[in-house]
Amino acid sequence: MVLPGAGKSLEQFQTDDGTCRQMGGQEIEKTKGGEVSAQRRYDMTYMQCMYAKGHQVPVPGGRPGYDASGGQSPPPAQAAPPAVSSAQADCERSGGVWRAALNFCEFPKPR
Repeated sequence: MVLPGAGKSLEQFQTDDGTCRQMGGQEIEKTKGGEVSAQRRYDMTYMQCMYAKGHQVPVPGGRPGYDASGGQSPPPAQAAPPAVSSAQADCERSGGVWRAALNFCEFPKPR
């Protein structure tokens, strides 16, 4: 569930929602097959798009009040940083950027 970001109108949210849904559909077409299900790829692309446009997205493990505009409560302190997962290590070895909040490896577009 994605919610409008701080200072975003309903009209802006709906416009961004349509754009991000379209991007999600395009991602499914570009990356048919593979280890990640089509629904998961769509969801990840949609949430990344909406976050980039300044809207609130869910965060696994919950950090209530988090939104992309910076109006957030600080995350709880951790005793030690979490261990690097094998998926994260594989992602970084292959040149990707690990998006921990979404548990997703993103590869930069070629220039």
